Amino acid sequence: MQVRDWQSQQTLIALCFFIGGYFYEIASALTSNQNIAHICELGGGKKVISRTYFLRGMADLMKAQSVQDYFRRNDISQEDQDAIFAFVNWR
Repeated sequence: MQVRDWQSQQTLIALCFFIGGYFYEIASALTSNQNIAHICELGGGKKVISRTYFLRGMADLMKAQSVQDYFRRNDISQEDQDAIFAFVNWR
């Protein structure tokens, strides 16, 4: 994502500070939520719950949702999806 004008950059920075502060305040609630634990594990945290792993996991979830939306919008069959994933995993 590229943000070129100064006002947009300021808004983005302020939003990041707000979200960071929010996560700091609710840290204890996050550690007891099983869904948060799954998202952190998806983000690379093997049984570790942290803001970093949570944000990485959320990014991965958004990417997965974006791929699913693309397949749905373009009416790509399950067979074609499987072929795409097979091609990507081919080395």
